[in-house]
Amino acid sequence: RNNLSEGSSSAILGGEQNQAVGAFAIALGGVGNLADQWHAAVLSGRQNRATAQYGIVIGGANNTAAGDFYNAIVSGRANEITNGASRYNTVLNGEENILQSGNYNAILGGLANRLNADEYSTILTGRENGINASTAAYALILGGRENSITSGGSHNSILNGRNGTIIGGEHNLILGGVGNSIDGNYVIAYGNGVNVVGEDRRVYLFTEQEWGALVMNRPDNPENYPIRVGTPGGNNGNDAYLTQGGVWTGPSSRRIKDRYQKLSPQEVLMKVRRLPVEGWYYKGTQEYHIGPYAEDFYEAFGTGVGNKEDARTHLAASDVGGVALLSIQALAQQQDELLEELRRLREEVQALRQENSALRQALGHAQR
Repeated sequence: RNNLSEGSSSAILGGEQNQAVGAFAIALGGVGNLADQWHAAVLSGRQNRATAQYGIVIGGANNTAAGDFYNAIVSGRANEITNGASRYNTVLNGEENILQSGNYNAILGGLANRLNADEYSTILTGRENGINASTAAYALILGGRENSITSGGSHNSILNGRNGTIIGGEHNLILGGVGNSIDGNYVIAYGNGVNVVGEDRRVYLFTEQEWGALVMNRPDNPENYPIRVGTPGGNNGNDAYLTQGGVWTGPSSRRIKDRYQKLSPQEVLMKVRRLPVEGWYYKGTQEYHIGPYAEDFYEAFGTGVGNKEDARTHLAASDVGGVALLSIQALAQQQDELLEELRRLREEVQALRQENSALRQALGHAQR
């Protein structure tokens, strides 16, 4: 009723107050819908507009699919793909979402989200989230509220949370939390008020005011250590942890060890005496250290994981400490032997002194 089909080869199949104005346009039903471009289509709903060529609106109310070509809105209310959008853009559902530009971009739901990006960018759901950088590509906001990506770089993502912002750079990720921001490259942030500016390749979790713990491969962290890895005997880190004072502490209980080997402290000491120990810098830094080289240590003691290359290029502090303790035991044993020899020599000297005194006395009596 009161439908208007005036485009060439256009069609209206039902509803009322619908218009098919563009050539080959179609309105299948609903109320007050408009298909106003070549091959535009409104399939149902109320007060929907398809004004892009090959644009389509499927249901909902007060939705507008404008732009150049092949833009689509599927359900929802007051969603809009604007004239600045190019092609193959989609708003799937939700309310008052606006997709303003680019190609192959999508808003899949939520409320009052805004997307203005070059290509292949997505807001999945949430409220008042925005991707607002006309050169951005592959940007992603999965949810949350009032999150924004204003960087023109590529592959920036916000997974959840509130008031998260990626200001600049590319390949950045905000996992969640509140009020976090990134202006860098290859940065991951989570927490409360994490602000990363001018740094690349960083992982920031929590803040000094809202600190937390990184727990891996275990169900709990009763002592609230900043980092705790694995479970005792689980061969997944074996419950190593970083103390609140900043000391890395590894597991060393007999209960998680086997294949014990007795070692000769003297043999270890002899190897230590031949082990190069020097001062050195890590290449490209001003970081100075004193210690052995992993290759020499491995050749002398064979510690680490079998013949894997890591064993020849890395050192465990527990191995260095163990070798040092065995060397101390060897030196302590040598000291005990030297002290015993010294005691024996002192006794011999005392005996000789007594014998010498007796001879002197005998000689004095003989001279008188």
